[in-house]
Amino acid sequence: MRAVLRKNALSRLLDWQPDVICLQEVKSRPDQIPEEEREIPGFSAFWNPAERPGYSGVLTYSLTLPEEVKIGLGEEEFDREGRVIRTDWQADGSRWGDCGRWKRRSRGKGGGSSAGWSQSCRQPGRGD
Repeated sequence: MRAVLRKNALSRLLDWQPDVICLQEVKSRPDQIPEEEREIPGFSAFWNPAERPGYSGVLTYSLTLPEEVKIGLGEEEFDREGRVIRTDWQADGSRWGDCGRWKRRSRGKGGGSSAGWSQSCRQPGRGD
């Protein structure tokens, strides 16, 4: 995030007039960035930083407030890495949302899989 701010990339992105901006690998916590640099006028910000400083993290800026914001998956093993923010909106009588597509890398024995949560993000009416 700090590199993005140094390169003035957020300002250039705003030229496109987005309603939602989703960033990954922000590698910082909100308190590490001066308020005037991390805020975008008119947007709400939703952060999910990693526990480990300088590692991963995601950030969503939204022009309108989502109906629901869910930080993480509800499983500490995954959530400590700051990889998921789910935002849901109501539009035209149907609910829609966004769910990050995070695939866990195998690290030694057991590796694991994110197939269970990934499938739940694609349920009808939930961002499919």
